[in-house]
Amino acid sequence: MSMSTLSNQLSALSSTTKSSSGIVHSTSRTTNDSIGRGFHHSSQHGHALLGAGGGAKGSGSEVGKSPSVLYDNAREAAEVGLVNMRENAIGALESLSVACSTNLAGDGASSAAANERVSNLWNNPEFIGPTGLFSTHQLSNFERGTSTFSQNANVDKSIEKLLRLCMTMVCECPAPTTTKDAVNDVQSNPILVAVLHICEYGIRLYSIHTRPLTASALLATFLPLLAQSAYPAIFARILNLVDLASMPEWTWLRKYAARNAPPLTRGGLAKRVARDDALVRIVAHVGRVGMEVLCFGGE
Repeated sequence: MSMSTLSNQLSALSSTTKSSSGIVHSTSRTTNDSIGRGFHHSSQHGHALLGAGGGAKGSGSEVGKSPSVLYDNAREAAEVGLVNMRENAIGALESLSVACSTNLAGDGASSAAANERVSNLWNNPEFIGPTGLFSTHQLSNFERGTSTFSQNANVDKSIEKLLRLCMTMVCECPAPTTTKDAVNDVQSNPILVAVLHICEYGIRLYSIHTRPLTASALLATFLPLLAQSAYPAIFARILNLVDLASMPEWTWLRKYAARNAPPLTRGGLAKRVARDDALVRIVAHVGRVGMEVLCFGGE
């Protein structure tokens, strides 16, 4: 069948009224349908454009735009190469490990043992090993689209584990003292900046914002900021990156992803937790992971 014949048939199917003559409507072509569907979703095409603006490897310079949690806009993010992003992420991982150990500073063998345990958590071979998330091997060879189901699943599990650790450090971020700080002064919080560098690399190389498992973990990582009423711009930016419709436990957030929508507040989160069992489990998980990593002095 020629393309012209197919086009004529599609036009005929949609020409039952004069007002829509020759137009083929997609069920998700409205702007409202695209709210909360993520960086790669097109309201014009009604589906996710996974190859646009930072696909599996997303060099950025090829398309001019890349999804980002760290930079102010997609064009600015695209100007930063993956090699530099990797170096920043490795440095961030090291600084978070030191910061976490500092939280456990004390005297005696028990403190030394706790510090060793924390160091082992952050220096996991899944992260920094020869084929770990931050390895040159992965940087040179990993592609979401050409990896097997098993390879992608293993990467997702490692990323989820890493984001759980990052979540404990976000819980430790002190709340800003003014509204101006909350919106604009993220750079004054080195722990939060380090976490953002790690997430930025994960977004660019591993497309963690497009995978339901890792996208859910990404949202949970920064959920503690809402409990502190801290840095709302970060959570809002993440809401615009992920496809909330692909994650049943997070679909209620779609209204907050709309342009000019009011931000989700601590009070709004508390009200939702009171009636959402799935969210209760997520919040409980945040606390449980923190105890496991010892950042809350669990031992």
